[in-house]
This record gives sequence, structure tokens and C-alpha cells, in this order.
Amino acid sequence: MLAGWNLLAGWARKVPPLLQLTAGAAVLLWAAWLCLSQVDAYGSSRDARAVDDMHAWFLAHPRPVKRLVFSQAYMSIRFGRDPAERPNLGTNPEQNAQILRASPPGTLVFWDAHTGPQFYAIGPAELERAGYERLRAASYELEPLLPHRPALPPYRQEIYLYYKGE
Repeated sequence: MLAGWNLLAGWARKVPPLLQLTAGAAVLLWAAWLCLSQVDAYGSSRDARAVDDMHAWFLAHPRPVKRLVFSQAYMSIRFGRDPAERPNLGTNPEQNAQILRASPPGTLVFWDAHTGPQFYAIGPAELERAGYERLRAASYELEPLLPHRPALPPYRQEIYLYYKGE
């Protein structure tokens, strides 16, 4: 690949500067268009809107949070928390349930229906068995952001907030 770039660089030196600029701009615009067109193709890239909505709900119904457990990194970012505070969850559901049971009162679990069960084998039933109270569950149909992608179906996601009280 680098040999090809070197060949193109040698060729580009022989091209007038205006044509270089035009070709470079066209390549960058094409690359930007490809990147933007793929944003909506990956359904979970739309999860941020659901996370934002759930975060706003929590701000309107606050509880003291000593620890945040989350299934997606953006959930921690949205709360302005250190991602390292999440306990080290693995793929063993029993071990994860024990870790969650041992978490201190004031632990907020911000979970989703896709990543949470897929990566950590934990869903709403396991959270409730671990002693957490459901604060809110919301279902979302997340439409594509870009108007040129109406053929893409809505992405369905569920987001949960669970809390371990005193």
C-alpha cells in the first residue's frame, strides 16, 4: 500500500497545484461522505441519543450516586464519572451478580439491552436478583440521523436505570 502512495506522490509532483488541490479536496469529501453514510448503518451508534434521554431523566429524578456501573462507555462519560470506577465485570453471570451484590449502597446501574447482556451476561432479571430497584426502563426506536438514509430501519434499544438503596 505504501508503495502505491509513493507512486501517487511521485505522480502528484507532476500535476499543477490547482489540480492537486482539487483532487485532494475531492478525495477528502468522498472519504467524509463514506464515513458519515456509515454512521447510521451501525445501529448501536445511535445509542447516544437514548443515553442522553435517560441521563436527563435521572437529573430530573436524582439520587446520591457513590458508584456507577455501566454497560457502555458513553454512559460513564455522560455522568462525568471515571470509567475505572466500574467493577471488573466479566462474562460469568454468577460472578457478575456477586460483584453487583457486593457493591455499596448508592450504586447506580446504567444498562442497555444489547451490550450489557452480550458482553457481561447480565440483564434486568439479574440486576433485580442482585438487589437493585428499577428506577426507569425506556424503549427507543432510533431513526437514522442522516436524511439520505431513510431506507435504514429504526434501531430498537432499551435502556435501564437500577439503583441500590441504603
